[in-house]
Amino acid sequence: MDVVTYTAAPSTTRLYGRAVGGSLPRLRGSGRPADRLPDLQVRRLGVRTDLDQLATYVRITDGLLADRLPALFPHLAAFGPQLALLTDRRFGFAAMGLVHVQHRLTQHRPLLVGETYDLAVSPAGLRTHRRGQLIDIQTDATVHGETVWQETMSCSPEVSPAATSWTAHRLTGWMPQRAQCGGRCPRTPGAPTRQSPETATRST
Repeated sequence: MDVVTYTAAPSTTRLYGRAVGGSLPRLRGSGRPADRLPDLQVRRLGVRTDLDQLATYVRITDGLLADRLPALFPHLAAFGPQLALLTDRRFGFAAMGLVHVQHRLTQHRPLLVGETYDLAVSPAGLRTHRRGQLIDIQTDATVHGETVWQETMSCSPEVSPAATSWTAHRLTGWMPQRAQCGGRCPRTPGAPTRQSPETATRST
């Protein structure tokens, strides 16, 4: 397995430039055939919560500050490593052509505000879809080796953005009390409650 490791947030400005370059055949080069996924992982080590960013997030989502992170908040830290994976030349698909089709989030336990965690992003599967191929990208958050949070996003290089629609939006595991949002960003009060496992799904 090839591993790319970051000890700080990668520059999204540079990665966006890489995404644009990757969409141009003469800059992208022949690379690896886009009929299989690489054995590649992008890691972000030692993630600590930015309290100002958390306060802004909670204010925008009409939540409450607490000692536990909102269930969706780790995605903000995961975005950089995810973009680094999608724009890596070994990935084989142009990031600019990918359409977000489906999303699944599992929170095994709440992440505490003061905890330091690691992120690992890797391709999880390439499968057929009624509109073409579907690529699964999995992100794991771990604390001292314990997996506490997982996210799987499914993208297609062939689905039109106009074809996607929200059909359901529920989360898995430890949940804020007002998590169901009907397609809007959920409100995130600070006191999670235990609910039965459910899934968050956006599909065509």
